[in-house]
Amino acid sequence: MEQNQRARIDSYDDYIFMVLHFPKYNQKTKVYSLNEFNIFL
Repeated sequence: MEQNQRARIDSYDDYIFMVLHFPKYNQKTKVYSLNEFNIFL
């Protein structure tokens, strides 16, 4: 796992792989956390 997470798009012969990051606010702890969303097209 990398220390600095970045969104990315990798293109392959048969598919595209995308990694997106979205902030999520936790109202209980009042802290933002980073959610990762992976997509295969």
